[in-house]
Amino acid sequence: NVSGGGDRIEIFTFDQQKNEARYLRTIRFPPSMNWRLSDVTLVGNKRLFVSIWRPFPSDLRGIPFDSFLTEVKTLLYYFSPFRLQNVLECKLDDLDSQLELNFDQVCRERSEISGIIPSGIASDDQNRLFIADTFRKSVDVYEINEDEIKPILSLKVDPLVVNLSYDRAQNSIYLTGVLRLK
Repeated sequence: NVSGGGDRIEIFTFDQQKNEARYLRTIRFPPSMNWRLSDVTLVGNKRLFVSIWRPFPSDLRGIPFDSFLTEVKTLLYYFSPFRLQNVLECKLDDLDSQLELNFDQVCRERSEISGIIPSGIASDDQNRLFIADTFRKSVDVYEINEDEIKPILSLKVDPLVVNLSYDRAQNSIYLTGVLRLK
């Protein structure tokens, strides 16, 4: 999220020997997507998956948490049979020369991935995609191939999972969440 400029994904390459990042390109999202993007994960070298947390865009000042009407609309949306899917796939093939891309050039919704409120998203080295669904208190696992995405399993978790992170050295997915201490 970029204050004053809308949501975008900035893509860099990292040189571990020099310990420096080099800018490659930007994916720009339209104002209708402001503050809706939640998390992003890289699969292979040219494929990103993006979770969308909120159903409605916010203005550039941020999410209007104090708006009762916004929260009612959000709840109605989550329980609506007409709601949109909440995960995008962005492919960067054949676009190496362009520095700025509009999301509709490279991203599409993936209907095979279902969830109510996906927030955290991660992938591992075995072509699996992990998505934390905040509302259902689950982590859903998908097998991802070139053009096919298949659900493998859904793990119920408590407390509420918000973020996921893959640790390559341990070959493990770590969860962070929101819990209440009494």
